[in-house]
Amino acid sequence: MSNAKDTPKELYALPHASLIEEGGRLDEQHNSLKILLDGLFPCPEVVAKVMMDGEAHTKSMLDLGSGSGAWCIDVANQFPQAQVIGIDIAPNLQKTSPPNCRFELWDINKGLSPFYGQFDLVHMRFTSGVHVILTLNTP
Repeated sequence: MSNAKDTPKELYALPHASLIEEGGRLDEQHNSLKILLDGLFPCPEVVAKVMMDGEAHTKSMLDLGSGSGAWCIDVANQFPQAQVIGIDIAPNLQKTSPPNCRFELWDINKGLSPFYGQFDLVHMRFTSGVHVILTLNTP
């Protein structure tokens, strides 16, 4: 059980993605999953329906624990009309990313209230050290 003195590094046992070696490992993991899933999503038809144009607002996606940022960049390229934001406890090392993709520093364990109601799709996978119950639909 974590306590108030826990730091993000104590809660997350793996190296941060801001280390080049860890970023490379996460990129390999991402590419392996793309092969396994035959794409970026386990249910691409649901994502396509959510991301369809036609509504007045720009569609947006949030990636919790974005790591190397590879998923965000791939999704931003696949959906250039959407805004893609990746958050992580470590700075992102991506030198370039599509104009519709950005990365922010945020510790998920501080809660997600700054992100409530802003996203059409939320992605999270292979995260550890998250000790709060996550909800994005109500503050």
